[in-house]
Amino acid sequence: MRNSPAIAAAFEMTPGRYPEHTTLGLYRDVLSQALAGWGVRPAQLDGLLIPPADMAADRPDVLMHERFIDELGIRSVLSETMFAGGASYGLMVQRAALAIADGRAE
Repeated sequence: MRNSPAIAAAFEMTPGRYPEHTTLGLYRDVLSQALAGWGVRPAQLDGLLIPPADMAADRPDVLMHERFIDELGIRSVLSETMFAGGASYGLMVQRAALAIADGRAE
C-alpha cells in the first residue's frame, strides 16, 4: 500500500547517568548514535520530532528541532519540539505516521 507508515527502527541509549554531558550534548550523542546504528545520513531525513530540553529548568529549550535541523543539515518537511508528558513519544510516532500517510514525508 502506498504511503503506509511502518516503524523501521528504534533506538535506546544505555540506561545510566551522564554527568559529563550537557543536555544539548546528550541529545547530540543520542542522535549521532541512532543515525550511525541505522546507517542513515541526516540529509536522508524528512524532519525531526524531539522533546524540549531542560524541562525542569526555568526556561526549557522548546526550539531544539530548529537547532538540530540546522546543525545536522536535515531537509525539514516536518520538524517540531513536542511535549505531552508521558505521551510525547507516542504522539511523535502518530504525527510522523500521519505525515507519511498523507504523502508529506517518506
